[in-house]
Amino acid sequence: MPQNTDDDKRDVIQSILAIYNDSMDLEAQLRLAQSPKAADVDAKNNALSTAIDNLVAHSMDNWLTDVTQVTTQMQTADQNLQNVIAQIEQDITNAANIVQAIGYVDQAVQAAVKIVAAV
Repeated sequence: MPQNTDDDKRDVIQSILAIYNDSMDLEAQLRLAQSPKAADVDAKNNALSTAIDNLVAHSMDNWLTDVTQVTTQMQTADQNLQNVIAQIEQDITNAANIVQAIGYVDQAVQAAVKIVAAV
């Protein structure tokens, strides 16, 4: 059983919040461009917000997931998301980039849900 410290838990929450922040920025960009994909990003943002709320609510529990590995994965996903967002800024109509960005947000949702499910 992993021995996650309070700092480990805060680190993983912060890494997932970074993805949420970037994804909210993406949603705003898409809405300003009147892209129909904004609704897809909004749905993922809502799911991620709920997952983050659950993580925080269970932060005092004994987490059975080794969150240091999840933190690293989320930091990588956030960097990839930032790169894709930069590409989207260059070409807001490129649906493949938007789908890729949504995938990184979905990774964060799945990671947060997995942590809480293992409590």
